[in-house]
Amino acid sequence: MISEKPATKRIQSGGCAIHCQDCSISQLCIPFTLNESELDQLDQIIERKKPIQKGQELFKAGDELKSLYAIRSGTIKSYTITEQGDEQITAFHLAGDLVGFDAITGDLHPSFAQALETSMVCEIPYEILDDLSGKMPKLRQQIMRLMSSEIKGDQEMILLLSKKNAEERLAAFLYNLSTRFSQRGFSP
Repeated sequence: MISEKPATKRIQSGGCAIHCQDCSISQLCIPFTLNESELDQLDQIIERKKPIQKGQELFKAGDELKSLYAIRSGTIKSYTITEQGDEQITAFHLAGDLVGFDAITGDLHPSFAQALETSMVCEIPYEILDDLSGKMPKLRQQIMRLMSSEIKGDQEMILLLSKKNAEERLAAFLYNLSTRFSQRGFSP
C-alpha cells in the first residue's frame, strides 16, 4: 500500500520527467503497441511514486482494487497466508511486469504484494485505465496479452508443482528466472 502522494504526477530524474516513451522496459509493459498519441493519453493517468523500500507493501489481501502497478525496477513478491499462518509465495514480479491483476475479478486483492528490494513502480488507476482501454483497442489488447501471459505462467507453475520433484522444481524456477532476466536485457 503506497500511501505517499507525490507533489507532482511525475518524478523528475536529472531534470527530465520519466515518461512511458522514455522508459527502458516499455517493450515489456503496457505501452508496447501504442502510437505516440495513445502513449501521451496513457502517460497522463500514470502516477510515478517515490521508491518503494524493501519490505513495503503495494497492497494487502482484502484491500480494494484501486490500481495496477507496473514495475520499473526492483523485485516484488506476491504471496498469500495459509490457514496455518504460513506465507505462501505465489509469484516474483520483475521490471516490466504488472501487479494486481488478481483483484479484477472481485474488486479485492486476494494476496499481498511486497518489495524484496528498493523498487520503482508506476501506479495506474484501474478504473481510468479500464475506461481508456475501452477507447483504445491496442491498449485493451496489450492488457489482455499481459493477463494471458500471467495465466499461462500460473498454469505452468501448477503443472510444475504437481508433477516434479524438488530438484526439478528448483531447476525449472531458475530457468524461468533466467529467461525472464534475458527478456529484460540482462545476462541469462
